[in-house]
Amino acid sequence: MRINLLRTPVTGAHKDLSSARSPDSSTGARKGCILDNYNRINKLAPLERNNMTAVEKEKSCQELIHGQWHQRQEDLKNPDFEALGFDWVEPNTFTDQREGYWRWQFSWGGPSDELRGYINWVPQSRPGALHRLEYWYLDWGDGACHQVHPDSEAWAQMQQMIDAAA
Repeated sequence: MRINLLRTPVTGAHKDLSSARSPDSSTGARKGCILDNYNRINKLAPLERNNMTAVEKEKSCQELIHGQWHQRQEDLKNPDFEALGFDWVEPNTFTDQREGYWRWQFSWGGPSDELRGYINWVPQSRPGALHRLEYWYLDWGDGACHQVHPDSEAWAQMQQMIDAAA
């Protein structure tokens, strides 16, 4: 038996399946919950039924960062790629930011992303030698960080930028 769950006009009204009974039921109970749901939905006002929407949760920066970093690495391979800027961020510029860093900013606003290069200032080290490189993906009150490996192309590119700026 096939039941059409769409509203089908029958002499100007909608068919009410509340009296539908299972032919093999001796108690006369309704067969399955499909009919119950059909009647419950069709008793709602049309506007209530049409305004039911699923809310899609936006992904957090932590959920997005690896895909974004992969795309950014592809951008960095392109010699025509232009970042927004390259600058030095002084220590204590931001709350709880004790260490200064070189910032290679790729995008700005929401979302934004950048590489942050932390350098050694100790006398036995070459001035400006990277000791840590982080990729940051930020979006209005949310942010995530990915540690960049020293053997990566991005590490070498950042070191070149630092050497040219020093």
